[in-house]
Order: sequence, then structure tokens, then C-alpha cells
Amino acid sequence: MSEDIAVNGTRLRTQIDGTQGPWVVLLNSLAADLSMWEPQIPALTQRFRVLRYDQRGHGGSAAPPAPYSLADLVGDLFALMAHYRVERAHLVGLSLGGVIAAGAALERPQQVASFAVCDSRLEMPAEFLTAIDERNRLVRAQGMEAIVEPMLGRWFTPVAVAARLPALDQVRAMIRRTQVEGFVGCAGR
Repeated sequence: MSEDIAVNGTRLRTQIDGTQGPWVVLLNSLAADLSMWEPQIPALTQRFRVLRYDQRGHGGSAAPPAPYSLADLVGDLFALMAHYRVERAHLVGLSLGGVIAAGAALERPQQVASFAVCDSRLEMPAEFLTAIDERNRLVRAQGMEAIVEPMLGRWFTPVAVAARLPALDQVRAMIRRTQVEGFVGCAGR
């Protein structure tokens, strides 16, 4: 079941999969949307109900003016959990999603059954922050197209990129669907 939900001052695209079992919430990475989890859904729904959603300005979600704080993004998660009456959930987050999962576990541990932080950076050294600022300036000046291939180079091995796998075209499209305001808002500081 897919629907748009107004929460926390924005509108977020959500997807519920599965009908029984404990809840799992899947949190996407920067420049990705809820479709990134599609390959995992058949296995997860055998035992879990799954909530996934597009972060602000990603996929089908609205992009309010940037920047967004971690409190905003964690607030979005808890607002959606409240909307769907999810009292407690297992959280799985990739990159930005992992940061949100960790923030949620710190803020309301009673609502987090467990959390997996995957390929995330919870510490931001100066050189990393400088690179984020430069990438945000590039996206503001040239749009998402300017970072499609560099993002693929970060996410996939050179062999995978050179193989021209059809799945990479889906990833390119997912990056392109990300709104500039959403990308910069979620990657801001």
C-alpha cells in the first residue's frame, strides 16, 4: 500500500509491505528513494510488516525549503510511526538512513526494538564536511545530473559500472528523481 502522508510540516511518500509480524522501518540513503529496498521486500515480508518511505525531497516526497536538521528527519520517522500506529520497530538505515536510525535510537530507545546502521558516518571530520559543501554547491549550480556518475562511482565498483548492468540505469533514474532542495536539505549541516 503506497500513500502520501502529511507529517511534521511536509508530505512524505510511504509504502507498507506485509501484513503481519513485528515492524521493520527501512530508511533510504541520500539521493535514493524507497525503491532501493525492493529486492529485500520478498524476504522481509515473510516475517515482518515493512514501512519504507522517501526522505524529504527524495522520490515522491515533497521538498520543503532546506536545510533539514537531524531532528527534522528523526521527527519525520516518529511522525510516520505514530500515523501507522507503530509502537516499536526494527530500524534499518543505509548511509543517511543509518544516521536517522541512530538518532532515533538515541532519542526514543523505547520505540526502537533494534537498529542497523549500514555504510553510515556518524562522525563528520572537517575534510568530509568540506566535500559535502562542495557537492551541495555543485548540485545547486548544475542540478542532480552533475552527480549521477560520481555517485555511481561511490556506490559501485569500477567493474560493476563498466559492466553496464541494467540495475545501474534504475539507480541513475533514482538519483535523477531526487529534488535538488531535498538533496541539499538532507546533506546540509
